[in-house]
Amino acid sequence: MTVLSPLRALVAAGCLVPFAGAQTTSTSTLRLNEVLLTQAGDDTAEFIELSGVPGTRLDHHYVIVLEGDAPEAGQVDQLWSLHGHIISDQGTFVIGGPNVATANMLLSDAARDAGQHGWDMLESGTQTMFLAHIPGIGTARSIVEMIDKNLDPDGDGLTILSLHPRIELLDSIALWDGDAQDRTFEFARLLGPVAGRAPAGVQRSGAGAQLWCDDRFLGPLDLGTPGLPNPMTGCTGTTVLAGAPPGYYSSINDTTSALLRATLHNVIDDHTRLPYTSGSTDTWDVLELAQENPASSSQIIDVYYNAAFPKGSGSYNREHTWPKSFGFPNDSTSNYPYTDCHLLRICDGGYNSSRSNKPYRNCNPGCDEEPTFLGGSGTFPGNSNWTSGNFDTGTWQVWAGKKGDVARGLLYADVRYEGGNHGGTGHSEPNLILTDSQSLISNSQTGSNISTAYMGLRSVLLQWHLDDPVDDFERDRNDMVYAFQGNRNPFVDHPEWVDCVFHGACVVAEAVNYCDPSQLNSISASATMDHFGSLTVADDDLTLVAFNMPPNKFGFFMCSLTQGLVLNPGGSEGHLCLGGQIGRFFNQIQSTGLFGTFQIPIDLGALPVTPTAMVLPGQTWNFQAWYRDNIPAATSNFTDGYSITFD
Repeated sequence: MTVLSPLRALVAAGCLVPFAGAQTTSTSTLRLNEVLLTQAGDDTAEFIELSGVPGTRLDHHYVIVLEGDAPEAGQVDQLWSLHGHIISDQGTFVIGGPNVATANMLLSDAARDAGQHGWDMLESGTQTMFLAHIPGIGTARSIVEMIDKNLDPDGDGLTILSLHPRIELLDSIALWDGDAQDRTFEFARLLGPVAGRAPAGVQRSGAGAQLWCDDRFLGPLDLGTPGLPNPMTGCTGTTVLAGAPPGYYSSINDTTSALLRATLHNVIDDHTRLPYTSGSTDTWDVLELAQENPASSSQIIDVYYNAAFPKGSGSYNREHTWPKSFGFPNDSTSNYPYTDCHLLRICDGGYNSSRSNKPYRNCNPGCDEEPTFLGGSGTFPGNSNWTSGNFDTGTWQVWAGKKGDVARGLLYADVRYEGGNHGGTGHSEPNLILTDSQSLISNSQTGSNISTAYMGLRSVLLQWHLDDPVDDFERDRNDMVYAFQGNRNPFVDHPEWVDCVFHGACVVAEAVNYCDPSQLNSISASATMDHFGSLTVADDDLTLVAFNMPPNKFGFFMCSLTQGLVLNPGGSEGHLCLGGQIGRFFNQIQSTGLFGTFQIPIDLGALPVTPTAMVLPGQTWNFQAWYRDNIPAATSNFTDGYSITFD
């Protein structure tokens, strides 16, 4: 498995926010729990609530609010020091409101101008809120210097908060009022707009640690009791999640197909089983949240007809995308695939009946058309489902917009269910295998629960995965199922793993520091490099980062296909770690700024060697940053080298 730095590993895992440094015991349970903004009338009742273990000290913790409205997007709007406060016996700490404890406020533009308090200054426009842990007196002093600073001057959505090695971002949430030119930052989960505004308030739901919903309140406020968990009344807005939690995939080994399959199985195995139908939380509850219409929280969108139905209308039922007749037809508390919501989809009743238990195959123009709500074209394939035959020898081709969703659900099943016993309950589980063999599929239909069952067609589903990439609806669905079951579909979070698991194409991208540590600079630090984004050439989404440099110096990045070592070139304090033909990013000269760091996005199609070069999959390129320094007189220095093998 590729060994990633903490910064890269968390970004690669799809986290809400990239962290810098390891979490400490005291901060690992802290999170933003609730935010309430007033949008009309009295503007003195806003608050931000944190939750955590009672008695946890909040020394060296900060809440930072970044403006999202153009043209000030990226500027620090409010900043509170929580030093000296603790989490209450109720497990919360509240910032704001005239009758609750107010932390030390370091900045509010409007408060400073109007002589008002910080707790009546949370605006209803676009903003991103961070909970940060920043140890050390020197670093804390630099945080105070953020006042009036724009933390995202280049407008790429990545701020100094995630790049600084001493700043640990524990949580974030972004509220958006719908203006296209506005910005949110880092990987904060976005909520809004509601009726052309940012949500009046957001809170975490008790259904899952990563589950948020927005309170769509637009009239007089009913605050409940600030300081108690989730004081807002009701949670009637859209539910959303923040992606895979930090470290969820940290045990994955993707060097071979067998190792990736085994380590993925270990991560997603042994999930919490929900009842199929129950007076308590059951699969209906999960599916109606997982397939909620993004435009209306009172509706669902079904999988095949693609229509919006009112929740609870009776117009839809539940579809087993892996038909239960193939291996697990008899429901019981020991039957895990029967109620697995990664395999269940809300479906128009007529379409569920028409699909029956037909395997997924590619149809032809002679098949019967089953149009989506948008209408049929009469021309194959159009915007329709297509079907022929009956039962296990029949064919069902999913319409283009849901091919990949269905395929990735069955690919998940092939890895999740590999026989053996559930690690928590001890119940035996089937081995579910995707195949192209019609006889194996047909023989899986015995009328009883069996130990090994087959479904397909494997080759068709693998192609559908490519034809229909992951979208936001599918990501949100994965989040919601995870909130209840406790396991995720890894092929939604990491679709690139399909090639390794099912095709054996396990090209492993790698980024490593070499020629390190670099020479100490004038702040007695060794400057180093890291990256954000993807190491896959086709994504063309790579940003180089250099940090631990002296503040307010200029510098630039360099690249080469060759590593080297030149000691103190041109009288530099540092060493050049590149050889051969060296490209210099002179057109992207940067300032290290207040925190001694800079970053640039890299165009993988035109690296600045002579002539310009296109990065190819499998190539290894080497990078380094040069910067001005003074030890003791004006000179220069280098970061360590950074070697990237692309896939």
